[in-house]
Amino acid sequence: MSIRRFITVRYLQWVVWVSVSLYWCFIIIQSAATDVFDWHLAITETGNVAWIMLVFTIYISLLQKLFRPYWLFNNLLPLRKHTGILSFLVACSHALLQMLRMGIIADAPAMLKAAFSLQYSMVFGTVSILIMVPLFITSTNRAMARMGYSTWKMLQRFAHLAFIVAAIHISFIGYFGGRGVEPEPLILLAVYAGGYAYLFVQRRQG
Repeated sequence: MSIRRFITVRYLQWVVWVSVSLYWCFIIIQSAATDVFDWHLAITETGNVAWIMLVFTIYISLLQKLFRPYWLFNNLLPLRKHTGILSFLVACSHALLQMLRMGIIADAPAMLKAAFSLQYSMVFGTVSILIMVPLFITSTNRAMARMGYSTWKMLQRFAHLAFIVAAIHISFIGYFGGRGVEPEPLILLAVYAGGYAYLFVQRRQG
């Protein structure tokens, strides 16, 4: 039996949803396993999961464009809808946990001030989540049908902007606290930019 039959969105969507949901629960349980809730663990790990889902969402599209004849990327491409939704949901829980740690969950003005502050580079995280809100709302087939494919596709491309802003958020979390810049998201951003620059040049030459 060919493995290609199982490496499709039909099967993998359930693997991704169940795996991410279970891991999210594990993060919360592990964070609550001590006498004092480990906010740092919960916030860091939920942020990591949201970032990984967003990186997959963006990079699978790039890889499919770069390696069109390769069946694996073509089969995995439809999975980006699910990883995009999961990235948004986990990012929202990540932001909620941060507000809970700061003790301002019931204070709307304080939450707004914190969300758009440079502390923990939160302003970039907030902007990234806000960009993903309309993408999440219009992620259904019904929304696509009502909007028309062209308009829907144009809106969904804002996921790339969310990715760029999220990369800045993660890279500069420590910077504004005096701990320096995290290079990994910037490297991923550079590779992403290089990949699309290559595709642009190829398109112009072709």
